[in-house]
Amino acid sequence: MVEAEIPDILITDIKMPFMDGLELSRIVRARLPQTRIVILSGHDEFRYAQQAIQLGVTDYLLKPVGAQELLDVLTRIRSQIDDERRQQERLQTLQQQVKENAGVLRQQFLLDLVTGHYSATDAIAGAAALQIDLVARWYLAVSVRCDVVGEAPYLA
Repeated sequence: MVEAEIPDILITDIKMPFMDGLELSRIVRARLPQTRIVILSGHDEFRYAQQAIQLGVTDYLLKPVGAQELLDVLTRIRSQIDDERRQQERLQTLQQQVKENAGVLRQQFLLDLVTGHYSATDAIAGAAALQIDLVARWYLAVSVRCDVVGEAPYLA
């Protein structure tokens, strides 16, 4: 059921009839690493909390859990999820902009490169970032400048 729904947050009890909360957390963490896990436990033993930490559980709450305490934890986790999603969306937007402007960026980089605006280290780093191969046996550089003075008869 967890894999079909892909929850943002999973709240589980440490003691359940068929599987304990730690084992469920282990399975969910392996299959759905982005899902946040909150364990509710009546055990104040450090070994349970330690195992939960090792599994990457987001929070470990001791029963009885008050409504406000649970609400505070869920609100905090929701805020973290929202922040991460905004960052991911921003990253995707930036990646799309770079992809759309790659030609212009490459052209400007190469222009700056031939006019001596980069050190060797910066040139290599910039070329790698723009996926330009600077390691070749030969290079051909061409620079063309056209000055049109007046109207020539062959210009239409």
